Amino acid sequence: MKVVVTLFVVYVTAKNESMAKYAKEYPHSTLSYGAFGQDVIRAAVKQEKPFCLSISFKAPHRPVTPDPMFDDIYAGKSFTKSANYGRAAGEHLSQQSKQGRQYVRFSEWNYDTDYDGVIAKYYQRWSILFNRTIPWQEKSVKKNQGR
Repeated sequence: MKVVVTLFVVYVTAKNESMAKYAKEYPHSTLSYGAFGQDVIRAAVKQEKPFCLSISFKAPHRPVTPDPMFDDIYAGKSFTKSANYGRAAGEHLSQQSKQGRQYVRFSEWNYDTDYDGVIAKYYQRWSILFNRTIPWQEKSVKKNQGR
């Protein structure tokens, strides 16, 4: 069993019955889910019957733990802050609007102290998802158009 430890999170995809066969090649859940989805689609295409597949990838959700295999994608990059970035841009908002979880998370999630690092990890998670798990879907759709 391969265990990858990142930011205090342990990925043990081998313990997930559906993911166990993908765990050696893809110990991080996002890529193992993509491989699983690919196999489901291939099997369904062979059956030539309609099917539904819904995968909730973990990568874009908290905790922020992108696959360490892709740590270099945005390492050291700087990102431009939007014109309405920061607390000062929200001073005109009502007190009630500052009660929501998104308001406190600005500091809790380090947007105020490590903007570039936070945004790099955000984009890293999405890049992995779309660049490594979605292309097979496009090929499959194109191949099967018109059936």
